[in-house]
Amino acid sequence: DDEVADAVEASLTRERVRHCLGGLTELQRESITLAYYGGYSYPQVAKLLGAALSTIKTRIRDGLIRMRDCLGAIG
Repeated sequence: DDEVADAVEASLTRERVRHCLGGLTELQRESITLAYYGGYSYPQVAKLLGAALSTIKTRIRDGLIRMRDCLGAIG
């Protein structure tokens, strides 16, 4: 029973995260996806995207704030 409940909860969480990622700007979503799902460091993300490290840090910070607010609103 716990396995089924855990699987359902994980699925719902993934859907909530996908929904909230969809509400980000393309630049925020791309930066967060590379850093958190791709496993790249912030300097690596900056290099991959051809942007300054400070710009990437700002995009990710602002995107994570929006994600937090979105997940809190639908949770």
